Amino acid sequence: MANPNTHENQDAPVATDEASAGGAPDRPGMDLWLRRFYDTTESLPESFLADRGDAPPEARPDL
Repeated sequence: MANPNTHENQDAPVATDEASAGGAPDRPGMDLWLRRFYDTTESLPESFLADRGDAPPEARPDL
């Protein structure tokens, strides 16, 4: 992948608010991608989270 901070990309198209809102027809915007991802992905099982014995948070002193 090319470095975005080099001259190689100086002629690359610039994203606009209008283009990035819905995306191009062949490249949907992030909002659509996330919606599709969550609609088609199963939730993690309850056993995914580990039972941890962390100490409770300490109160912060007033500054």
